[in-house]
Amino acid sequence: WFYGMTILGDPTLIIHCPKNFPPFGTNLTGPNEGITGEEYTFCIDVFDQEGDFIYCNWDWGDGTNTSWIGPYSSGETACTTHSWTGEGDYEIKVNLKDDVGYQSGWSDPHPIHILKSPYMKIGKVYGGLFKVNAEFENLGELEATNVQWSITLDGGLILIGRESNGTIQSISPGGITTIDSNLILGLGKVVVTVRTEIPENTATREINGRVLLFYVMVNPSGDI
Repeated sequence: WFYGMTILGDPTLIIHCPKNFPPFGTNLTGPNEGITGEEYTFCIDVFDQEGDFIYCNWDWGDGTNTSWIGPYSSGETACTTHSWTGEGDYEIKVNLKDDVGYQSGWSDPHPIHILKSPYMKIGKVYGGLFKVNAEFENLGELEATNVQWSITLDGGLILIGRESNGTIQSISPGGITTIDSNLILGLGKVVVTVRTEIPENTATREINGRVLLFYVMVNPSGDI
């Protein structure tokens, strides 16, 4: 695309310069319902007529936005995630700009309805004499009940205590409960898998560790 520009008022002197169009997006996708504390993924297909790189700014409808994320190539699908801390109805929008600085307008809003719920997360996991300890946190806004949990050791020569599981009757909003595994006895490198599950969400962590007879060590740096 080109447009003409006269120089010093002389119509015979015309420079043809490329005209830059702003990028545009199509097919904004993502869930329409969710719960507090859970991360959800949203995507949009992005295009630029000149093939410029593209950046996305997502507005989540809760007073926050991502600022500019990118760059993406024309024709690429740009995705990112977000979670909401409060219940309600929100509208997700995205606008685009290319690396020249031309911006699109805001996309049509994508609605999502967020409900209050309990939301489980696995906190600290640490070893010790004969056992593994794990913290289970309820980051949600409602009480979590009948929380299923398990601690499993994979690998190594585990004589007893390879798997422990149980139920936590309830964890209040913002509460933390620490669980001990069954007695563990063995030898060798292991992967410690900690899992918790409620109807609203499931959380899992895998951590490298080592069993030295009656003492269990886990990687202090955290996950694998």
